[in-house]
Amino acid sequence: MVPIQTVERDGFRCMVRTLDAKYELPSRKVFSQRLLPELSTEVRDKVMNEIGNIEAFSATTDLWSSRTTEPYISLTIHFIDDDWKLRNRCLQTAFFPDDHTGALIADGLKETLTAWGLDEVRLMCMTTDSGANMVCALGINKWPRLACFGHRLHIAIDIKVWEAITTALTPLQAFTDALSGEEYVSVSYVKPVLHLFNSKILKPEEDKTGLSEDIKKKVLEYLNEKYQDPATNKLLSMATFLDPQFKATYLSPEELEEVKNRAATEAKALEEKTATETSSTVGQREMEERTALSPQPKKNKISLASFFAECSSSAPPKQQGFGVELDSYLLIVTADHGSDPLQWWHLHSSHFPRISRLAKQYLCIPATSSPSERVFSTGGNIVTSSRASLKPENVDRLVFLAKNLNVA
Repeated sequence: MVPIQTVERDGFRCMVRTLDAKYELPSRKVFSQRLLPELSTEVRDKVMNEIGNIEAFSATTDLWSSRTTEPYISLTIHFIDDDWKLRNRCLQTAFFPDDHTGALIADGLKETLTAWGLDEVRLMCMTTDSGANMVCALGINKWPRLACFGHRLHIAIDIKVWEAITTALTPLQAFTDALSGEEYVSVSYVKPVLHLFNSKILKPEEDKTGLSEDIKKKVLEYLNEKYQDPATNKLLSMATFLDPQFKATYLSPEELEEVKNRAATEAKALEEKTATETSSTVGQREMEERTALSPQPKKNKISLASFFAECSSSAPPKQQGFGVELDSYLLIVTADHGSDPLQWWHLHSSHFPRISRLAKQYLCIPATSSPSERVFSTGGNIVTSSRASLKPENVDRLVFLAKNLNVA
């Protein structure tokens, strides 16, 4: 992204005249004071409309400093739309000059969600690095947190001996890169990858000793320890189960039973929530219709039949038991490895309506916090040495546009 002042440079103006001699190039002031603010408002409205009705979302966040050492905090959300496409939207790159304490970060993140009309109840999980202030912030807000797999893996490796064991640990870089994508599902792969590390990639070889094997052992011990946290393990088990490539493949019998019970509980909660919202919407619509038809309504007696009518209108349609749906999902042939789990759910969601709602909630969680780090790269391309005096609000606007201009 080039500086706005480019439109006033002789070389650029000469190029535009060559392309179209009749075109009148707007001034820098027109771009900065009218066109960019208008475009930002237009894109913001599109994003607001897009995320207004999503049932669940996850997020990534991090802190960074510009070339002028000004501190910013970014927030990117991830969700699966009605067409089963994984979407991500950078909502804010806010100037954050205050102390980077957990309490202040917690307040800042809450304010951002509120500003965008996002209920934190719909936040499934937030993926962050292992910074103490970030861990503290999510603890204060009581939000589910997933530690960035990439950071975990890098911390597990002693950089000082990296060159000495390149051959042994080179495959780990490929896993980090693969799990850092934001255009495809990644969280469901964490548990299978850990299994692969334990059973093959980092498994100690009996006939080998030395530094390489010691490092493998320590890396494996570190990762196993960090992902044994009960809350994290439950989240990863559910995500893996909801990926049709894996289902119960990497779950112990105990974990599978726990996942099935948890899935039943969460599916029931979603059904009750939907029924409540539907009943409320229908009641409000009926009230509006009565008001429109009778500006000055008379006080009528309420018949007994009306009570039963209301009860029957809000009752959900009859469906097969959730246990049957769950068993059918487990019995159907698993998807081919390497296939897109969201495309599978797009084709099969009508057969597993309640499980698919859970899949839409869990499979949007990113395995790493790389999306937030990519925001830093975008910010670095904007706050360059030739634009070091950009105001924070302009940085936020330009980063927002750079990351969200593709919104339909």
